[in-house]
Amino acid sequence: RDLHSFPTRRSSDLQLGIVRALKDDRQILYLMPEQQMVREKADYLRQLLENEQVEVFHSALSKKEKLRIWNKVCRNERILLVGTRGSIFLPFQNLGLAIMDREEDAGYRSEQTPKYTGLEVIAKRCMNYNCPLILKSETPSVSTYYRGRTGIFRMFESQSKRESIVESFRENTIPVDMKEELRRGNTHSCSRVVYEGLQNAAKEGKQAIVILNRKGYDKRTEREDRSENRQKIGYVPHINRGTEKVLEEINETLDVRTALLDKSRSKSEIKKIIGDFNKEKIDVIVGTQMILEGLKQDKLKTIALLDIDGEMRGFGSVERAYQLVRKTRHMLCDGGKLYLQTRDENKDIFNLVAFGTYEEIYERVIRLRKMSSYPPFGNVIKISLGTMGKTGDKEVWQVTKRTLDELKRSEEHTSELQSPSWI
Repeated sequence: RDLHSFPTRRSSDLQLGIVRALKDDRQILYLMPEQQMVREKADYLRQLLENEQVEVFHSALSKKEKLRIWNKVCRNERILLVGTRGSIFLPFQNLGLAIMDREEDAGYRSEQTPKYTGLEVIAKRCMNYNCPLILKSETPSVSTYYRGRTGIFRMFESQSKRESIVESFRENTIPVDMKEELRRGNTHSCSRVVYEGLQNAAKEGKQAIVILNRKGYDKRTEREDRSENRQKIGYVPHINRGTEKVLEEINETLDVRTALLDKSRSKSEIKKIIGDFNKEKIDVIVGTQMILEGLKQDKLKTIALLDIDGEMRGFGSVERAYQLVRKTRHMLCDGGKLYLQTRDENKDIFNLVAFGTYEEIYERVIRLRKMSSYPPFGNVIKISLGTMGKTGDKEVWQVTKRTLDELKRSEEHTSELQSPSWI
């Protein structure tokens, strides 16, 4: 094959050795999923390669700065460009190497029209230039790892210290059963042990973050407790709270300095909150996953994932949840604790995400995907049904079903209707 990809399991300087070998007359693209990561990686490369021109490209740049980078690439100047997924479309004249760091990150996928995945686009460009593509990750996507193990991609793995790392993860991860919290009368979003962890971190001069991928206040529903104590307990509230409600509850319960960080904040507000946290003016930040980028980690003592169950719904959910858990673990300072709150009755899956190794996750997921013809064994097409005018849902579904039936009868296509699952 003209294209060789190298998923690596631990951070290393493998790609930097290749950069030094190819930088003489070729252009090099180093992809990162987030803007903050772009700046950090560019600073690192500037220190490592003192005499080389390292540029950055992302959506926050001014039009003038974007044009300068565009012209520089067009003129075929030697450049090491660190950028987000948008830099994939720059008019490279002599691309000699592309590196996609954290290749599994959702930041490489565009959910806006036209929809695309960064990996597919950069892989095609590398094939056109006959240059290598390095996929770098500690927890590669299941599809990428499968291609590495089956020889479609060339794969290099680092096995060093894996057992000791897994053992330390088990020691600093605290599972919390929120059903038990409800039975004991705690209807807050945070468990008592999480409140204790947040308060202790502040008392010790440390910091904490609380993550919930649902912004806003709350959506209140009721659900019957189907346990043996159903008659005694009756109906218990099951409240889908958002980040704002969680922040309010923390402020009512604890004496700590807090801030809210989610997409409801402006860019200037986000920058100020991150700056204040890094200057230790904030004890606890509550927000969505976006708070994982740009924070100083040397005093991060407590991290709480309030709804790990919400991460384990839909296709690819288990590997995404595992990647989130692993990412947050790496952010903790020495002696830090990660709290995983769950209401999920499927303890097997929860324990796999919380305490399993990457190989255990991979083996289970790839087996189920093969049984269901999910990627990498097949392609998945999402069809969203809607109505316009007087057309009813029933009529729309009938048209869609006829189309799928025609595809099934075609000798050139094989298709199945399947409900999404956690695999």
